[in-house]
Amino acid sequence: MTLDHGELKRLRECASTRLGRSSIARSLDSHREFLAARMGQAFDEMEIFAQIVVLDENAG
Repeated sequence: MTLDHGELKRLRECASTRLGRSSIARSLDSHREFLAARMGQAFDEMEIFAQIVVLDENAG
């Protein structure tokens, strides 16, 4: 999973609110099967957020 700078910025802004985090979690739930099929493994919300944090630190 690769995010460009604009996508990372939008996710960071969205994740800064409780409603945004809830929206991200719902979106992940609806895309879980797609992500699992595309990436070859199941993703849960913590794995995705961990990747976002790492990308954010690397982009910073």
